[in-house]
Amino acid sequence: MSEESTNAMRVKFDVKEGVFKGKELEGKLDIKVNVDAVTDKPKDKPKPALFTWEVFFLAVIVALVTNHAAGDPAGIKHYHKMQRSPDRQLVL
Repeated sequence: MSEESTNAMRVKFDVKEGVFKGKELEGKLDIKVNVDAVTDKPKDKPKPALFTWEVFFLAVIVALVTNHAAGDPAGIKHYHKMQRSPDRQLVL
């Protein structure tokens, strides 16, 4: 293989420190990589289903508790009118 066909990068820079301080260097940057092993990437874990029965059950419980805490604005409970006998009425 000839020198020109390799993937070398030409560099040119001014040196600010060291033995070559104040000089301009020009050269070829050639990096070689030795591969020790090749492995497959681990596969991504499959995403769980959006609505499993646990999530649905939890959502129902949260909705019921929230409705109860807010004073039953959804009207889920069936209210009965208070029945009092006339002799048990409070006299103020």
